[in-house]
Amino acid sequence: MKYKNIKSMAHNFVHSFVSFMNYLDGAYILDDISKQLTKGNMKVTFYPEVIVDTKNSAKERTGFIQRILFKRSSSFDRIKKSANIYAKSLPKHSHSHNVDISKLSSFEVKFEKDKINNILAHVKVIDDRNKLHEVFVPVSS
Repeated sequence: MKYKNIKSMAHNFVHSFVSFMNYLDGAYILDDISKQLTKGNMKVTFYPEVIVDTKNSAKERTGFIQRILFKRSSSFDRIKKSANIYAKSLPKHSHSHNVDISKLSSFEVKFEKDKINNILAHVKVIDDRNKLHEVFVPVSS
């Protein structure tokens, strides 16, 4: 596990999420995010999914689940569906960057528009040492 790889892992993960390769149910997720941002900022948080073994009281992190915070709209279900798909791929993606998923306690992405209407993703990842890894991902719209 290399903690220094967390930023690049997070950057690449979010860049993939907002890329034109993320096409679902007849629309690009980036277009849905852009529409949503006309109503205000949007936050997508991936939380650790933990399974507790009651026999041994052992906890095992199996991946990440997502929670999206923004006003419900017609694009909400599609963004949520896509975020669920990406949440399931986060462990494999992290592993490809030599990042141990069990060492991450939170993964938050806040989408916002700047003064000239460009979309920016502000990514915050907190590791098991409680250290914040922050990266900004410019998004084309």
